[in-house]
Amino acid sequence: MHHLPRKPKVARFGLFEADFEQFILTKGGLRIKLQDQPFQVLAMLVDRPGEVVTREEIRQRLWPSDTFVEFDDGLNTAIKKLRAALNDSTDNPRFIETIPRRGYRFLAPVTTQVSVHQSEAAETRKASPSDLSPEIAPSATSNGNSSSLVLGARHGARRWPIIAVVILALCIAAPFSFLFKRKMLSRHPFASERVTLIVIPLDNLSGDPQQEYFSDGITEEITTQLALLDPNRLGVIGRLTAMSYKHSGKDIAQIGKEVAANYVLEGSIRREYNRVRATVQLIDVATQTHIWAEEYDRDLGDTLGLQREIATAVADHIRIQLTAEQEHKLASASAISAEAHDAYLRGRYEWNKRSGEGFRAAIAYFEEALQKQPDYAPACAGLADAYNLLGEYGFAAPEDAYPKAKAYAEKALQLDGTLAEAYTALADLEIKYDFDWQAGAKYFLEAIRWDPSYATAHLWYAEDYLSHLGRHKEAISEAKRAQEIEPRSPIVGAIVAETFYFARDYDHAIQEAKRVLEIEPDFLPALERLGWAYEQKGKFVDAIVVFRRACDLSGGSDEMKTQLAHAYALSGSTTEARTILSDLLAATRNHYVSPYFLAVIYTALGETDSALDWLERSYRMHDLPPIRVEPRFDSLRTERRFQELIRKSGPN
Repeated sequence: MHHLPRKPKVARFGLFEADFEQFILTKGGLRIKLQDQPFQVLAMLVDRPGEVVTREEIRQRLWPSDTFVEFDDGLNTAIKKLRAALNDSTDNPRFIETIPRRGYRFLAPVTTQVSVHQSEAAETRKASPSDLSPEIAPSATSNGNSSSLVLGARHGARRWPIIAVVILALCIAAPFSFLFKRKMLSRHPFASERVTLIVIPLDNLSGDPQQEYFSDGITEEITTQLALLDPNRLGVIGRLTAMSYKHSGKDIAQIGKEVAANYVLEGSIRREYNRVRATVQLIDVATQTHIWAEEYDRDLGDTLGLQREIATAVADHIRIQLTAEQEHKLASASAISAEAHDAYLRGRYEWNKRSGEGFRAAIAYFEEALQKQPDYAPACAGLADAYNLLGEYGFAAPEDAYPKAKAYAEKALQLDGTLAEAYTALADLEIKYDFDWQAGAKYFLEAIRWDPSYATAHLWYAEDYLSHLGRHKEAISEAKRAQEIEPRSPIVGAIVAETFYFARDYDHAIQEAKRVLEIEPDFLPALERLGWAYEQKGKFVDAIVVFRRACDLSGGSDEMKTQLAHAYALSGSTTEARTILSDLLAATRNHYVSPYFLAVIYTALGETDSALDWLERSYRMHDLPPIRVEPRFDSLRTERRFQELIRKSGPN
């Protein structure tokens, strides 16, 4: 068996220095505090650089013999924390290499400094007292590693005067050091400029895939907390973009470059019964250094407190000066029962699936959260979102879904008048359900005022209000603002394409849609907008190809069948168009089919009266999209009935 590690006081490798007495890792003056176990593992590895340290050796040294399950879990966690702190890669390691089924090997050259008493003993063994310098002597070496200089064995009576001189020098230098550091901090490029941060989804360390809702939910809430701190100084990349990096394997430099982020917050979380354990670290993208790292162990009911602590620590370490109002808002969040919060997180997880089953499951969870805590405003906002999109996506009749969505949005704002999600849902519903454009605009602006980093507010304001009024430059600008927050979100990119489409800038619409498809080739909304633009460019064959693919991917949804039928009709393939039309008319007997879809097909077939009949029915059912600016209805613009629909649906 190999000898036990000498427990070096300090080890240096690469740009890192590890202090094994204080469990602190330092790089470039930045201190990273880790727990005991990761540092003891590191001590064993750096004591034998280039050698394989087996898992069994580590277990015998650090874990009791009867803890095999806890050992595997604990060692894997320790190695993961070390790699995160060292910014090391499993695939291309610079420091810790995994030897499959055996153990680990430390790759970097190591310089160690052992503690004074160990050094003295080594020197005593090597030479007599008379052979040693009374000042400073080199320490012993071990395993071929060079060692730093340490105080020699024979300091005797001279040790204390030397220490006193050092202390005096430090006392004299301290004020100048403070002034120098203060001056340097004031010249830090981010001291007054706006910086950008992305929160990478926290790793779920529970080992249970069913707990993904919890890690994703806490990530989303931390992102929201950070976004609300100081939007003028700190821009936070949105959840949809951040989620695209979940298990992506991309390193910090690549992520930072792709989203233009200055900082990355990453970590892991584990839920065990009524406890939550989390590890987070803040990384400067430019220097690849850890600015701050911390571990938390909290009661399940204190997750909001945990999120506030993380947000405050991040603000402090990137020098965001919070106002008294911002600090008060962080500290005054209402208490939430653990059961209600858990149900809410499950609801948001289901809602984010954006499917009929997901929306219905989300509704059940949000209702459960309200049963646990009736004054829980975010759960009301969640219900508003779920019912809104249930109607928007055609999974329920709008006349059934929208009134429920509006009632829950209003209730959420009664409980908490600062919820951007509730204002956004209410704004959307005021326009598309009540045709109250003035109220819709007011609520959109309120949402943006309370949370300028809420991408959906900017996006829907662009799509549902500005575009529909023909204010195309403003709409494109607002959609681009959403894209700044969510640079890699497919839905945001698709709506940007839509704003160009409504502005009749079809080349840019095609360009934006293709950009989305480069990231997510099968994204239906992007395919849909691409097909629309192809139609208006007269590229009917290209449009048919795109819509056929969309139909296949969607499993033959009513919406994608409608797009394909429209393209067939414009291309002259009226038989194919009428076959799809007949299928949709038959489907109305079994489920809700938007009257708007049927109007779109009749318009392309040139059957004006039938098209107008279905548009009027669509208006009566509060299911009338933007006919005012939709190019596909240009052939109807001179019709009196069409003009009346525009007048009634407003604004005038």
